[in-house]
Amino acid sequence: MSIQISDIVLLVAAAQGLFLTVIIFVKFSKIYSVRFVGILILLYSIVLISLFINDLGYSIKISQIYLLFTIMPFLIGPLHYLFALHLINPNRRLKLQDYLHFFPGVILLIFLLINHNLKWFIFLPLTPPDGRSVLPPILLRFNWLITIHAFCYIIMTFRILKIHSREMKQMFSSVEKIQLNWVFNITYLALITLGIFFSENSLMSIGINFSNNYTLSSIVVAFYVYTFGYLVLIRSEIFTDPSVYQCMNQISEKSTHISSIIQPKYQKSGLTNERAQEYKKILLEFMDKEKPYRDNGLTLNQLGAMVNISPHNLSEIFNTQFHQNFFDFINSYRLEDVKQALIDGSKQHLTILALAFDAGFNSKTSFNTIFKKYVHMTPSEYRSKAYNNLFKLS
Repeated sequence: MSIQISDIVLLVAAAQGLFLTVIIFVKFSKIYSVRFVGILILLYSIVLISLFINDLGYSIKISQIYLLFTIMPFLIGPLHYLFALHLINPNRRLKLQDYLHFFPGVILLIFLLINHNLKWFIFLPLTPPDGRSVLPPILLRFNWLITIHAFCYIIMTFRILKIHSREMKQMFSSVEKIQLNWVFNITYLALITLGIFFSENSLMSIGINFSNNYTLSSIVVAFYVYTFGYLVLIRSEIFTDPSVYQCMNQISEKSTHISSIIQPKYQKSGLTNERAQEYKKILLEFMDKEKPYRDNGLTLNQLGAMVNISPHNLSEIFNTQFHQNFFDFINSYRLEDVKQALIDGSKQHLTILALAFDAGFNSKTSFNTIFKKYVHMTPSEYRSKAYNNLFKLS
C-alpha cells in the first residue's frame, strides 16, 4: 500500500514523540512524576507507529508482534492519571494497589498471547466502494471498551486536579506557580481526542467510514502527542523549582485536613460560634491595621501564626464566616488596596502594575484576571473613569 500524507503525519509525530521521550528522561530522570510522562509519550509513539504499520498493511504479516501494540491504549489512561497524581503529590511513590490499574492490559495481553492466531484485532485498511466499514463487529466492540476505559481515567484525572485546585486556594494567596491549568488543558485535549475516536467508531458501527478507518483520530492523536510533550518541556519549572516542590508537598500533606475543612459541618473542630466571632474580629482588625496581604507570598500557616489562630480554625473561619477560601479572602483585600491607589491623586505617577505589586499581587496576569473578574473592567479603564468623575465633580 502506498504511503499517504496521513501516514507521514503519523511517522513524524512518532519520531517527535521518541525524541521528546529521550529529552524528558535525560533532563528530568530524577523527578519521579516525569517518569510517567516519558513512558506515556513513548507509548503514544508506539501507538502511532502501530497505526502507521497497519495503514501500510503489514499488521497481518507481523500479527504476533502487532498484538503487543493492542494493549497500549489500556496502559495510557492509567499512566496519565498516575502522572497527575504524582505531580500533585511529589513525595508519593507507587503503591501495590496502583499496579491494579494495569490489570486489564495484562489480562488482554495474556488473552492475545494464548489466541495469537486470531486476526480480529487487525485494523484492516480495506474500504469497499460504497464506503461502508470493513471492520468486524468484535473490533468495534473492542474500540468501545477502549473508549470507556480511557474515559474513566480522564474523569479520575479531572477529579484529582479539581481537588488540588480547591486545596491550594485554601492554603496560598498566590497560586500562579502551582496551579496546573496546563495539565487541565492536556486532559481536556485527551477528552476531545477520545470524543473524536468515539464519534468515528459510532459512525463505523452503522457502516459509515467517515475518514478512511480512523484517519482523523490518528492525526488528532499525533497532534496530541506533540502538544503534550512540548507542554511538559515548556512548564518544566514546576518540576525543578524547589519552592514549587515545597508548596506541592504542603498541599498533599494537608489534603485530608483541607478536605474536612470545606465540609458544611464542623462537629469535630471544637470551634464554638462565640469563639469564631471573636477570631473573626481579631482577624479583621489585624488585616486593616497590619495589611499582611501585601506580602505576595502569604500563606494560611503564616497568617495563622500572626494572629495566633491555628490554620485549622482559620480555614474554618474563612469558609463559615466569610464564605470564601483563603485565596479569595486575601486577594479581595489586595484588590481594594489597588482600587484605592488608582484613585489616589498622589499616586498618579505610578504605573498600575507597580500599584498591583505594592498591594501584594505577584504577576500581571493574575492581577488583571482578578481585577476584571470582580470589577468588570480593566484597571486602566477603572482609573480613567475615576479621574473623569473627579473632574466632573470639580
